[in-house]
Parts: sequence; structure tokens; C-alpha cells
Amino acid sequence: MASAQWGDDQSAALEIVVPAHNEARRLPEGLARLCRKAATLPLPTAIVVVDSTSTDGTGDVVRRWPRHQVPVRLLRCERPGKGIAVRAGLLATRAPFAGFCDADMATELSALDVAISLLAAGNPMVIGSRAHDDSVVEARSSAARRVGAAAFRDVAAIWLRSRFEQERAQHEAAEREPAAAVPQALPAAGPQVLPVGVGTT
Repeated sequence: MASAQWGDDQSAALEIVVPAHNEARRLPEGLARLCRKAATLPLPTAIVVVDSTSTDGTGDVVRRWPRHQVPVRLLRCERPGKGIAVRAGLLATRAPFAGFCDADMATELSALDVAISLLAAGNPMVIGSRAHDDSVVEARSSAARRVGAAAFRDVAAIWLRSRFEQERAQHEAAEREPAAAVPQALPAAGPQVLPVGVGTT
């Protein structure tokens, strides 16, 4: 189960989910970097930190976070696992666009600019990964972590594909209705998933 503690209430067009398990040491620097970057984006942006069963005060870091033009809120997830934390965070978003990145901000945050430009061009989903052939990775992690990251990417891809197929099916069903009924038949706009850093390799 996940429980929410809200930060500043602001209408955000983009929410970025940050899963965090025992990240009290690294989170302040990473969160500060993300807030600075989010403040420069063309869309009003908010951050959701998902505290995944941490025991080191990770949640306290977020609770004490200073008020900023970029709202930061805390979601507590009582089930362990990065994938579970990411899913809980994405399901809790209220913005038209949502994505996630790691607490260490290992992915270059300029990727957000690229992702937003692709979304603005009409792409329904943007997925960034250091496993991509064109990615530049300066330092590789251990073999065990690479295997874990690959498994996480596979699970994330399955979930995202399922979500995308559901959205597409809903829109196709709506298009079969008579033209006059289309506005009533269309589903409410749900989050478009825009992962900015899928796992680590």
C-alpha cells in the first residue's frame, strides 16, 4: 500500500517520480539538481518522491524540503522493490504527463528537454535508456546490477506497453461511436508515460 503526503498543491503539466530506498545520503543533492532543472522546463513541473520502505530517514529529507517553485511531495510505499515504487508513483500522478528517474540523477537531466520536445511533436510516449545504442555511458556498474537493470527494463516495458494498448483501445472504441457522441465517449485524459531514465546499466 502507498500513502501520500502532499507538498505544495499546484497544477502541474508534468510530474516526475523518483523512487527512493534508503537514499537519505544521496537524495538531497539529486533532488536539488532535479528541482533546478525542472524550474527551467517549459511545462509546470512537480516531483513525487516515492519512499520505498526506507529505514534511514529518506522520507524526512522530503518532509523537510524547502518550499520551491517546483513542488515536491512524498509518497510512502510499504512494499519493497523499485518497480513497485515506480508503479505506485506513476499511478499517483495527476498531471497529463508523467515520468521517472533514479534518485542519484545518473541520467543527464538534459534528456528532459529532448523528451518534452518529442512529446510536443506528438509522440505519445518517450522512453530513454542508457542501454540504447546511441547512449553515452561514462561508467559501467557491476554485472549483477546490469542484470537487475535489464530485468527492470523488461518489466517496465511490459507495463508501459500494456498501458499504451489500453489507451489505444479506448480511443479506437471511442472513434467507432457516432460523431456527435465522440466528446462524451472519449476517456478523460490520463497520464502519458515519459520515463526519463529506465533503470541503470
